Amino acid sequence: MKTEPSIQKSTVNLENRNLRERSSRSAREYLRMVQTFNRALMVKETARISLRKKTRILLGRISENIKAYETLLKNLNVYQKSKKQIEQTLQEFLEREEWLKEKYEKLLSGVSPEALGISISSLDSSSEEASGNEPQGIQSSLELSNRRKGYLEQLNVLFSKLETELGRIEELKREMNQARSEIEEKSRNAGEQKSRLEENHHQLMNQVKEIEIKLERSLKEEGLLLKEFDNLVKTVDNNVETKEKMHDILFTHLSKSQSKNSRK
Repeated sequence: MKTEPSIQKSTVNLENRNLRERSSRSAREYLRMVQTFNRALMVKETARISLRKKTRILLGRISENIKAYETLLKNLNVYQKSKKQIEQTLQEFLEREEWLKEKYEKLLSGVSPEALGISISSLDSSSEEASGNEPQGIQSSLELSNRRKGYLEQLNVLFSKLETELGRIEELKREMNQARSEIEEKSRNAGEQKSRLEENHHQLMNQVKEIEIKLERSLKEEGLLLKEFDNLVKTVDNNVETKEKMHDILFTHLSKSQSKNSRK
């Protein structure tokens, strides 16, 4: 008759110990899972913030690249217009130079300036006055000599003017050719820079796409972690909710135990 209560007491002791150990293991396992989820979510949060920061930086560089590209296109357009203007000016110089050289050659070959449409005064005032006192059609040797000298002087002046203008045109041609060379050099450098900016833009866009893919994958993984973590917390929250009666029993026994301990 005394064996049965002893067995019941032993069983209760075993169940008490086992249940407390199981609850401790469950609590430790739950805590371990919570800590693991927290670490994983912190890693995902850090990765998300980092990827978004990289995206902002890349988008800023792309914006700067586009502005530089637009400025470069404007410069290339200016270079092209300047080059066309120089080509047009050089063509006008060449045409004027050919016309002057043609007149010069004809003058050298004996064609009179009047025949070339060039006005020239071959007589000075003293010659004209002297010729007025002689009968018409009769001129002295001195007057003829003076007319020849005057004509040659005027012709020499005409040649000098032609040579001066030809020299000036040659100088302007050199300046225009130098300006054209400088513009072509700038245009060539701008073209190379344009190619580099295009390549850089292509690389930056590819980097942004790669980061967007990584970010999308990371967000999906973070979403799954959040969902599983939420399920875990809800499950524990639902299971640890105690009924009012059980709550009263727990606190009643704890109160009695604390009261006894205080009496001792």
